[in-house]
Amino acid sequence: MFEPRDAPPPTTQTVEPGPNRWWALAILALITAAGGALRFFWLDRPVLWWDEVATYSRVTGTFETLMGILQEQGFVPGHYIAYWALGKVTLLDAWSMRLIPAVAGTLFIPAMYFLARQMFDRRVALVAAGFGAASAYALTYSRDAKMYMATWLFVTVSVACLLHFLRSKRKLMLLGWVGSGVLAVMFHATAIIVIALTPLMVPAMGRQLRKRDPVYLVVGLVLIFAGPAWYYFFYNSYIARTGIVAAPTATELDDRERTRWNNSGLQWVEEHNRGWTGPGLTLNSAAGYLLGLQWPGDRHTPDPRGFDRELPPWIRPATSAAMGVVVGLLALGALPWLGLSRRRAETPDDAQQTPDLDPRPPTPGPGALPVPWYRSAWWLGLWLVLPTYGMVYCRSFADFQTPGDWLIAAWGLLGAWWLLALALMAALGAALARWRWAAIVVASGLGLAVAATLTLAAVQGGVRWLPAWGEVLAQPYLLWPVIVAGPAVLWAFSALTLKGRLIKTAQLLALIVLMLGLCQLAAEGWKFLWARHAAEHPDQPWVSIWMPRYLGIVLPAVLAASAALLMRLPTRWLRWSAIGLVIALNLTQGLARIVLDTEPPVDAVARDVWAARGDEAPMLMALNLRDDGGRSNNWFRHWRPNFYLYAEAGYADDTDRYRRGQIRRDHDLRFPVRPTVNWLARRAAQRDTLTVIVVWQRFPSHTPQTDDDPLAAALGDGWRFVGERVYLTRQFWTWREGDWYRRREYQRLPSDVGRPDGE
Repeated sequence: MFEPRDAPPPTTQTVEPGPNRWWALAILALITAAGGALRFFWLDRPVLWWDEVATYSRVTGTFETLMGILQEQGFVPGHYIAYWALGKVTLLDAWSMRLIPAVAGTLFIPAMYFLARQMFDRRVALVAAGFGAASAYALTYSRDAKMYMATWLFVTVSVACLLHFLRSKRKLMLLGWVGSGVLAVMFHATAIIVIALTPLMVPAMGRQLRKRDPVYLVVGLVLIFAGPAWYYFFYNSYIARTGIVAAPTATELDDRERTRWNNSGLQWVEEHNRGWTGPGLTLNSAAGYLLGLQWPGDRHTPDPRGFDRELPPWIRPATSAAMGVVVGLLALGALPWLGLSRRRAETPDDAQQTPDLDPRPPTPGPGALPVPWYRSAWWLGLWLVLPTYGMVYCRSFADFQTPGDWLIAAWGLLGAWWLLALALMAALGAALARWRWAAIVVASGLGLAVAATLTLAAVQGGVRWLPAWGEVLAQPYLLWPVIVAGPAVLWAFSALTLKGRLIKTAQLLALIVLMLGLCQLAAEGWKFLWARHAAEHPDQPWVSIWMPRYLGIVLPAVLAASAALLMRLPTRWLRWSAIGLVIALNLTQGLARIVLDTEPPVDAVARDVWAARGDEAPMLMALNLRDDGGRSNNWFRHWRPNFYLYAEAGYADDTDRYRRGQIRRDHDLRFPVRPTVNWLARRAAQRDTLTVIVVWQRFPSHTPQTDDDPLAAALGDGWRFVGERVYLTRQFWTWREGDWYRRREYQRLPSDVGRPDGE
């Protein structure tokens, strides 16, 4: 009785034709070329930051020195061995230091197409490649001399090869899975999480699995994990010193060392995350992967690392609006638009072009779906949910919530009224299935009501954004309509017939139950470890390890899922407007980091220091005048300036000499720090060969600039002020303003050069 009277007869699934194979490859080549140009454009901008020069400091010595350093740290060696080898064939300047991630970031674009093509049609795969090319997050780490971009590349290729092998049974794909998996886990240990989840992806293939496929899988996993297992348990001492999960218990460590989380090198993450909640960190990571921004949430405590400076007034509304629009579009794409879209018409029983009974499916056509929707949903869900929940969230919070807690909370909200809710869902679902345009009206009205209420709550302000939204959504006048109308609308949109809706509903419920069950198992495991940790080390807190770049192994799944959801929007103009908006937002953020000043200008200062070396140099460089109101600390005696001094010298040195700043002593690189104006004037009078004076000054943010120039007056008529350059640094994840730096240059007038005394 739930059937629409005008239900169409059974038909074969048809999909709007997409580009054929060669056109798709041509478009992919153009996207890859554009993405590669973005990555290599001004590759040495911005200047190298701390972790990048830390990479340089580890790879500038002998191979034995490198492995000795890594033996005491938690890094797997693949990334550093690659840089050590690169340093043997070229000078490791700023450009070449970013060569490996730039190449990996470029290859990441076709890898995204390859991954998405295993689950979706060619159009979706091309959009996924476009997102990979324009992603501000991928652009940022494609010019970061660390291991993240290469790790994400190899993880993407590894999973794509496995999915291709499960469908095609080609041995080459099996070798690709193992080979890229070995590279992934040897570049960064976080890749182990995704590779370890691959056995859970296999059962979704159903009857397409052969008896020997599990054997291939086990052998492949052994080969992939053999390297890191030997490295961490027999060569590297990191696990023994830190315990990873809990405090170290090795008997050879004294009590002080057992309780030192500083051994991990991750102690700063706890400081950075202090004040964040689990939902806040989830939203923060999502903002990074979707827009390349940090979510501007309020902290409960100040950030000791100095990242809690005042935000520019436009950042909070702009970031919130962008995230709201993008997440809203993704949620809209998640609705089952079947029957309302002209792109696709399914059979009543939702038959797929590739049936499960066929052990070797035919090659899909230009617009065909390679696998049923529930397989791709399961694969991407595993990739997104389990690393985020089971490996990061539960590890970072002592009071983490479990799926069981969520069910108890839901029961508390509904209580004994759940029978009424089910009855209303069934009645409304039957009505909306009969009059499908009424479902559109109900869904649109409900969405507008929720959006308007949340916007009003945010505008009225005075409370924290995320908790405020949670409190509003928990109100009965919104919660009950969502609980009742949401499932009813999904039921009505899911298929054209009762049988199709039952199948889709059963598949969706099975996916949800299985995913929540895996999350509950992960939670129970962490509860056991928590209890052991509290019993053995009651004085040591459990600290957070949640950092978006450590969780960046889910970035490929985020991009692939985003492409699929946006391509499910019901009209062509809405689809391409949404895709264009996401690409434009990411390009704006990614290019702004390159063009604007986001790091101190240590490269420009190093050039001046090198030009002013020696007592007979025609140039004198000073750092911060004593009475200029600038910062008093000497900010130019660290690894980053030393790197650029090495680049100016044109040579690489061994690690110990680099760490000690030996280049300053080798070349007598001295410069006055915080001299007085009169001292500089006397030096100018004493050195007739001196023709240029450069003064660098560092000021706190928001320091008013003045036109006063006491140095010009002290130097006298024989000198002239040439000009100045001001650098206003910004923390590019949030665009908080940092310190600003000013370079002023003075030149001796030609008539005063070499003038004999007494004339």
